[in-house]
Amino acid sequence: MALSLFSRCVVICAAGLLGGCADMMSYSQSAQDNGMKYYQAGDYTNAAGSFRNAIKQSPDNYTARYYLAESYRQTGDFQKAIAAYRSALGAMKLDYEGARDTAFRGKVIDGLAQTIAASPNRLAEVQALEAAARGSSDPENYIILAKADQYAGDPDGAMDNYNHAATLAPNNFQVQKQYGLYLESLGQAEVKELLVILKADVQGSVEVLRATLEKLSTEKVKVRVIRAGVGAIAESDVLLASATQAD
Repeated sequence: MALSLFSRCVVICAAGLLGGCADMMSYSQSAQDNGMKYYQAGDYTNAAGSFRNAIKQSPDNYTARYYLAESYRQTGDFQKAIAAYRSALGAMKLDYEGARDTAFRGKVIDGLAQTIAASPNRLAEVQALEAAARGSSDPENYIILAKADQYAGDPDGAMDNYNHAATLAPNNFQVQKQYGLYLESLGQAEVKELLVILKADVQGSVEVLRATLEKLSTEKVKVRVIRAGVGAIAESDVLLASATQAD
C-alpha cells in the first residue's frame, strides 16, 4: 500500500514538473514571437529585450540567440552582437536539430563575419580568430575569417583563409562549396580570372610551374593558382575544380 501511494506521489510530482516545463517553453516561444514582431517593425531595442527573455527561459534556443545578435548589430552594439552570434553557434552544436541545420548555421556565420568586418575592434577579433584557427582542426574559424575579409574588402586575405579552410577539410562539401562560390564571384570581375589547380611530382616543379603560370597574366586575364601541391590529384581537387570550373 505504501509503495502504491509513493508511486502515485512520484507520478503527481512528475506531472507537475512537466507542466512547469511546458509553461516555460510556452513563455519562451511567446517572448520569441514578440521579439520577431519588434524586429520586423524595426524596433531592435525592444526586440533584443524579448529575445533575451526567450533565452532566459530556454537557454538552448539558438534561433533567439541569432536574432538577439541581429538586433544588437542593427543598433550598432557590435561587441554584444559578436558574443550573441558565438553563443548561437555554441548552442547549435548542443542541439540535435541545430547540429544538422547547416543552412541556418551558415546564416549565423555570415552575420558574425559581417559584424566583425564592421566592428571598430576588428583587428582584435581577427587576431583571436586566427589564434583559435591555428589550434584547431575545425575549418569554421577560417571560414569566418574569410568572410570577414570578404566583407572588409580584402580579397587576398579572404582567398588565403578560404584556402586554409579547404585544405584543412578537403572532404567537407560545405567548405569546398563556400570556397568555390567565392572563387566564382572573383571570376565575375571585369578582369577575367583563369583559376588553376596545380599538381606536380616534386615541390620544386610546383614552384617553377606556379611562377611560370602567374607570369602569363595580362591586363584582361589574370592567372590565379587556387591550389598547388605535390602528389596525385585527390578527390578534394576534383570537388574544388567542379565548384569553380578551374582548369
